[in-house]
Amino acid sequence: MEGIKMHIKHWKKIASIASFGVHFYLWETGSFTALTLNEIHDLSNNLFSISATLIGFIFAVIAILVTITENPLIKKMRKNGMYSEIIDHLGYLIAGFSITMLLSYISLLFSGEYLHYLLICTSFIFMYSMIMLITDMFRRLKLTFRNLK
Repeated sequence: MEGIKMHIKHWKKIASIASFGVHFYLWETGSFTALTLNEIHDLSNNLFSISATLIGFIFAVIAILVTITENPLIKKMRKNGMYSEIIDHLGYLIAGFSITMLLSYISLLFSGEYLHYLLICTSFIFMYSMIMLITDMFRRLKLTFRNLK
């Protein structure tokens, strides 16, 4: 575990490019502008619910990490900074999903032609956060939990 560097910089680039590419394609093809108000509200409601659930999951992971602080591996991770790096990046995910929730909630309150712009921003942030959760954080947590003894 010591020799493994957990740099996030590559995953940030991959998540940004993938999210931008997908959303640029969806915007160019008119997929977002073709959505009705009810479809936008349904999508916003789903993004809100999924984000809230994932925030709960992330808090549960943080609670597990906090309760196993006496484990020798966690002590070693605290010394070399990897523990705080994991906690920090879990915090970034909470922030991303919280922003998604906030924007989704705002989308549910309003109607109008500008709602499509809000939806694309919300969807971009959600997709970026999901990619970071699935790739980078899953890898970090998998390495951590596999090495617990």
